[in-house]
Amino acid sequence: MLKPVNIEQPVPQVIERVIVKTEQIETIKILKTLEEYKAQLLSELKAEFEVRAQKPRVELVLPRVRLVESTEPLVDENGDAVLDENGEPVMVMIEEAYDYPLAVDGGRTNKDDFKTEWEMMPEEGVTTVRDADNAFHYDVTKTEMETIWKAIAENGRLLYQWKWSKEAEITQATTIQELEVISW
Repeated sequence: MLKPVNIEQPVPQVIERVIVKTEQIETIKILKTLEEYKAQLLSELKAEFEVRAQKPRVELVLPRVRLVESTEPLVDENGDAVLDENGEPVMVMIEEAYDYPLAVDGGRTNKDDFKTEWEMMPEEGVTTVRDADNAFHYDVTKTEMETIWKAIAENGRLLYQWKWSKEAEITQATTIQELEVISW
């Protein structure tokens, strides 16, 4: 006796892959269901996330101010140059803003280390930081340490957001073709 066929049941989709071997091209047909392909992509995404999370590099720019000597000497109320004890004109020092680039390793341990250091620093204290390229940066202030650990935390948050958005793209796909265009 013949059984009735349920025509609403999904038919597995065929994925065609082109594999290049030396000078010849060979086409291999692999039968995979949509769910099997999703599982494969989710596994690949997890592996890619682990690679990116291992030692992410966080690039930031710290705003700093330095004192620089102006080209004009200090003058008194009569407009005469003020002289030092050697009879030389006293030069005016002015504050100049500049950007201080810094790249740090952005893993969870690094974020926790920076935060702990920041919490232990006195308000007007400075510390030394080793960057992602193993160079030392001296005179890093408490405010800059806070900026660094917050940048690392934000980088981690963005990395998770990226992973979750890719997971959503994969799980919401309804065809093999939709999965084929997902990249990272």
